[in-house]
Amino acid sequence: MSSDRDMQSNFISWVKQKADQNHSFVDDLADLLNVSKDSAYRRVRGETLLTFNEISKISSHYRVSLDSFLNLSTNAVVFNSRQIGENFSFKNYLLSIEDHLKLVSSAPNKRMIWTAKDVPILHYFQSPGLTKFKLFFWQKTILNTTFKELDRYDPNSVEPELVSIAKSIWYLYCKIPSYEIWSDETLNITLRQIEYYYECNLITKEIALELTREFIDIIRHLKGLAALGRKYPMGGEDYPDNGAYHLYYNEIAIGDNTIFFQIGEKKVVFLTYSMLNILSTMDDAFCTETDQYLQNIIQKSTPLSVSSEKERNKFFRIMETKISQIHDRIEKSL
Repeated sequence: MSSDRDMQSNFISWVKQKADQNHSFVDDLADLLNVSKDSAYRRVRGETLLTFNEISKISSHYRVSLDSFLNLSTNAVVFNSRQIGENFSFKNYLLSIEDHLKLVSSAPNKRMIWTAKDVPILHYFQSPGLTKFKLFFWQKTILNTTFKELDRYDPNSVEPELVSIAKSIWYLYCKIPSYEIWSDETLNITLRQIEYYYECNLITKEIALELTREFIDIIRHLKGLAALGRKYPMGGEDYPDNGAYHLYYNEIAIGDNTIFFQIGEKKVVFLTYSMLNILSTMDDAFCTETDQYLQNIIQKSTPLSVSSEKERNKFFRIMETKISQIHDRIEKSL
């Protein structure tokens, strides 16, 4: 039977595998537990036993589940919530996405799978107009942020710093090999947002038409990415270290936005709720099950990348037609 010290040693080794390999684990542990570096080393070596409070802090900080470590048979999964509010601003929300993508993009072995109920937000961040519109819409309509008492959308009211962070997010995403699963409904949310703002007189006809034109540009760019099988920025160069881009079409199985990352041996799943807020977990069993589920969805989807020219042209023709119909309806309106 394992002793308490053996169990602690195994626990610490398990946590270290999930920690950021670019930082000193002992230094992080000392800061987390508010102890000296020497005291942290004694805990790592098992010379000093961890208290319940210290185990709780470690589990929370590194987002690990004791149930998973102890192989307890429960249905509980530990999630971390990123909820925008007084203690977590919209800017911090964007910065947290940027920080995560920095970590992922710097890893030698990585992959990303995204089931897209809506177009992944990262794609909008290539387009200046749609970037500002989405940042404004999310803050004003979803988060009830006041823009100097503005009654209508003004692109100049969006903070340049937020636009800069959004642009950085796209370039980081560009380096990560990705699998995206789209459906017939993927464009609908953004199209409804544009049309809603126009019908409520929150944007001018000229801006609404420009947004739909930019949306078509994004869709055409994504068609190019799918044809090449690799990412590159709109109007930019295709660098060899850009990530692979695998696009799939699924007719029935996209019920939410689920985002899965594998970073070396680590896995993490992000689930969105209330449009912007995010739940994340590194629970081994949950992440493995999600990975298997997504692989199954991919197997039952139509590939649109590289050699699938006929299916790709058909799919993107339908996508362009959807946007054009909204564009024409706005253009003909009084």
